[in-house]
Amino acid sequence: ATQVELMKENLIVCDEQDNVVGKCSKKEGHLRSFLDKENSLPHRAFSCFLFNEKNELLLQRRSSHKITFPNMWTNTCCSHPLYVKEEMADGPIPFQGVKTATVRRMDYELG
Repeated sequence: ATQVELMKENLIVCDEQDNVVGKCSKKEGHLRSFLDKENSLPHRAFSCFLFNEKNELLLQRRSSHKITFPNMWTNTCCSHPLYVKEEMADGPIPFQGVKTATVRRMDYELG
């Protein structure tokens, strides 16, 4: 998927208590967060930190083709749970939705 296509994915918009109140595209969520802070759309996100046996952290440099923060050094992986059933539900396992999203994104980022 291209960066433009990925910016169309829907994020989970939440209130201050993490109650789902709607959805927005990544593009809208990020633009409003940077350009219109009074009307920002708080949304779920995650960061993943991967360590090896020597307790060394795997960092990555973001692609120069990224729309947000190109060429920046960052953690192993960060992204958003999407506004889809599998990534919104917790069910009997706490945080199952964000765990599902993390696996999806780690597979995309690291293969």
